[in-house]
Amino acid sequence: MKLQSIRQFSNQDNIEYWDNIYDQPDFNGECYRQRMGIVLSWLESMRLSENSIILDAGSGTGRFAYEVINRGYKVVGIDYSHSMTVKASRSYIPMSKQNEAFLQGDVETLPFQNSTFEVIVCLGVVAYLKTEGKALRELARVLKPNGVIAISIVNKARLANRLDLPFLLSILIKRVKYGITAIWKRGNENNDSDSLTTFLIPKFINSLELAGFTVQEYQTVPWKLLTFFGMEILPKKIAEKITLFFEQFSNIPMVGSFGGMCIIRAEKISN
Repeated sequence: MKLQSIRQFSNQDNIEYWDNIYDQPDFNGECYRQRMGIVLSWLESMRLSENSIILDAGSGTGRFAYEVINRGYKVVGIDYSHSMTVKASRSYIPMSKQNEAFLQGDVETLPFQNSTFEVIVCLGVVAYLKTEGKALRELARVLKPNGVIAISIVNKARLANRLDLPFLLSILIKRVKYGITAIWKRGNENNDSDSLTTFLIPKFINSLELAGFTVQEYQTVPWKLLTFFGMEILPKKIAEKITLFFEQFSNIPMVGSFGGMCIIRAEKISN
């Protein structure tokens, strides 16, 4: 498995954290539950055949795959982390005869033949890659023509981050001092705690189209609280209320989408 293209972060192998993320009663857990709910509703609307196989690319500890399995779908999970796949196999394979396997592998070199899957779910993966192009082309390769992918990204233009005026001012000062090119080379200007790669939604949609997809729809959900000077210094309850208030305006026409996480549904163009 190649890991050169994957950034290394301290919480990527935090099995307990990722296994419990959907159960957390806090703001963070609610964000991930909303993301899961959107994708599950899309799957249920597709009316897949009994023989359909879904690829969970970036399956982690298998929690999302388990929810899909419980709805009667066949799932193959793959994740770059060996410890994650071990956890997923031990926890979820005995619970369903329909599940195929949880495999260790790289999303940029998937160990599957062309046109294998009817549906691919890829949540929270591309944020950990340096670039998205190779992974998207590989996902397109293993997806059947007219197959559907549900993929999520962290939105660079999320409103909660843009409202942190002191932080944005500091970025402007850096741009003047070092130049725009230098800022990009210095790393993620959004100051995310995990230094995740973020994307402008139109740019990512363009990347999907270049990889052979046509976007059908997308939705956004909150992610991360409002900050001040790049830090979460407000009381959590207040920060949550302010963040959720502004998220209401994230999909207003003419304003554009400023939601925290974007979940995109796209179809592979038939050759």
